[in-house]
Amino acid sequence: RSPLMWRLILWLVFLSIIPLVIVYAFMQRNMRDTYSDAQLEILTNQVRMYSARLENNPGEEQRLTTALSNISGESVFFLIGTNGRYIAHSDPTKVGMAVNDDLGPSLTRQLLTRGSETFIDEANSVLIASYRASFGDPIAVSLMKMDVRLLPLTDLTNTIMLRVAIGLFIVALCGGLVMLYSLRPAIQLGEFAKQL
Repeated sequence: RSPLMWRLILWLVFLSIIPLVIVYAFMQRNMRDTYSDAQLEILTNQVRMYSARLENNPGEEQRLTTALSNISGESVFFLIGTNGRYIAHSDPTKVGMAVNDDLGPSLTRQLLTRGSETFIDEANSVLIASYRASFGDPIAVSLMKMDVRLLPLTDLTNTIMLRVAIGLFIVALCGGLVMLYSLRPAIQLGEFAKQL
């Protein structure tokens, strides 16, 4: 059987790890939700601006889409016709192709059957904002990969939690040493009883 001091230290470490894991899970989820909400708001503003520019400059869909993509950098912009094909895209080679090939049937159906909307596609880790004035109009879409922007935030959370874990381990070790010093008479009494 392990000595009393080591058992107390192990219990102290174990009991301090449980709240740490709970806090870590909460921080990760909360950070992801906050980030997603903020990015969806940005995408909504971008797609409304994109739609307004397209409306004011008919016939220049591809030029405006390419220009806006170059400005934003991380977002992908495209215009979907009511037939489910790209009218304009950040990648000009995709113009005329079926949206279904890139986004899949369920996401394409969701974009084609609804008006303006923002949502998160968890399967592909993308944030999507769409806008159209009426159901007969093409759909302006702005899309952003979630994982690219979340990596620095995840690294920051991991660094914070690692430092907290090291701090808790040091506190547990110091607590164990204090308990050892405090319980030394009881340990000596136990050893004396064992000898008797």
